[in-house]
Amino acid sequence: MSIGIPKAFVSSTFEDLKDHRAHVIKALRRAGVFVDPMEDWTAATHEPKNLSLERVKGCQLCVLLVGFRRGHVPVGQSLSITQREYGTAVDDGMDVLVYMLKEEAPWPRQFDELDKDPEIRKWRVQLKEDRTVDDFYLDPGSIEIAPALTRWFSKEYAKLKEELERERKAKLAAELGEAIVRQSPTHRALEAANSSIWLIQSIAAESQPRPK
Repeated sequence: MSIGIPKAFVSSTFEDLKDHRAHVIKALRRAGVFVDPMEDWTAATHEPKNLSLERVKGCQLCVLLVGFRRGHVPVGQSLSITQREYGTAVDDGMDVLVYMLKEEAPWPRQFDELDKDPEIRKWRVQLKEDRTVDDFYLDPGSIEIAPALTRWFSKEYAKLKEELERERKAKLAAELGEAIVRQSPTHRALEAANSSIWLIQSIAAESQPRPK
């Protein structure tokens, strides 16, 4: 198996959390994790509501930042793009680190939709039931992602080591099976028969009259 650079997706609303996103992206990159955030995306042919979902796939880690708003909800959808990004990560079996703005934290009023959108409160409650959630505050540095990354890397290393050990044992078992087959009477008899056939064919070829 090949060992590549781990890839992470940072999911969040943008305008209200752009400084917090920058803090997390910088920390991930310092840890050697590849990040392809929306800040770096160029024009693409995908619909906006599907583009980010495609970017989630293929990652090993998702970092979800949740403030006081869900963000854009596409027409005909009940979930916001951020919620769908999270759902895609979960469906793909991805590890997800969740950081949530503390409800008592001071926050710009224009980015506070807790009383306007009841779905954001429901989602925040559901996330706390489904995941271990760390709090953050107005200061982007309040997101302490380094300890979680250390734990995640340790878990990934253990999984990789276990997988490599399984592959090593499978290879040894296959080699042992081939050795047993080569030493079996049936295998030796087949080799002898093949040698005899080859010898007979050679003699027959030599006995054929050669063209003058």
